[in-house]
Amino acid sequence: ELMEHNFDIFLLAETNTRSDEESNCFYLPGYNQDYLHNISTKQKGAGLALYHKPEVGKQVNVRYRGRSFEALGGSVSRPGEEDFHIIAIYRYHDKHFDFDIFIDEMDAFLSRQGRNTILLGDFNLNLFNTDINRVKSYQDLLTLHGYFPNISKATNFVGSTATLIDQIWSNSDPELIDTSYVFTQAISTHKPFVVIFQPVQPICLHLLVNVRSHIMSSLRKIS
Repeated sequence: ELMEHNFDIFLLAETNTRSDEESNCFYLPGYNQDYLHNISTKQKGAGLALYHKPEVGKQVNVRYRGRSFEALGGSVSRPGEEDFHIIAIYRYHDKHFDFDIFIDEMDAFLSRQGRNTILLGDFNLNLFNTDINRVKSYQDLLTLHGYFPNISKATNFVGSTATLIDQIWSNSDPELIDTSYVFTQAISTHKPFVVIFQPVQPICLHLLVNVRSHIMSSLRKIS
């Protein structure tokens, strides 16, 4: 159903893909694809996938895996304008993770990124809870590096609890992002969300971030 929207770029998190699964299970016709594969020591909760149409002109140049999060992304060319950069991020879901390590890793990672960068993914920190020290420190770090959130609605639903753990952050020029929104239909406990960009050329780029590994079983049916 989501394929009917004809998005230019898909970003998927928690794919848990293995290198021997790529060609058989995760091929999408009409898209180039890149992967950050699973972690052999983790049963679930790792792996990223990026699909983009060839005409988008995307160059994948960000592949990162640290102790607390992983990232996959790259740059998109805009004729006559600066490139912009799209990076999918997944922070490992670990109740006992070392928050200081995460902050240090994220600080160093953000310091290496340039202007017009959009970060999307499952950060596993609920932005509705900014009164909690960890969440506030995380938000302050992103703000310090010039990033601002582009989604303010809940993206994850477990029972009667709604959270904002799937996020979009950007340090881009205001006119770059046309709009962003959360899909009404859910995929597992998460809802996919979309960013629509307005480049100089009349080709809008649509980004979709889906999370949770069982999305990939839907892709198997499509492929």
